[in-house]
Amino acid sequence: MSDGYTEINYLVSTNEDWRDGFLIEEAAAPVDLTGSSFIAHIRETENTLSIVLAASTDNGLLEIAPDQGDTGSETTGVVSWNVPETTMRLIEPGEYVWDIVWIDADGNQDMIAAGSVEIKRGITRT
Repeated sequence: MSDGYTEINYLVSTNEDWRDGFLIEEAAAPVDLTGSSFIAHIRETENTLSIVLAASTDNGLLEIAPDQGDTGSETTGVVSWNVPETTMRLIEPGEYVWDIVWIDADGNQDMIAAGSVEIKRGITRT
């Protein structure tokens, strides 16, 4: 698993699908995420108990990208946010914090990324 975590900050709006991805790699090669799952929470502050958004591979708001080539791996090492606009529009605009926990195929848990997310009110509302 990782030796710490990566800081990633996002800027998204309430009138769009949130589709950002990030690569998990080791020794400059993508990690095979077969059998893994991920869970991320967005909160107002790290001390806030209420969750603004709970995303996971179980609820589909996080996705593991499948391998498209002949690497022998089932995954590309990429995890992506997959939050539709219909969910984004329900979140009050503001500054939030988030982190993501990787649960590997053996059940080991590791917080691999964290940061802030700024959610802006979209002007164009469909």
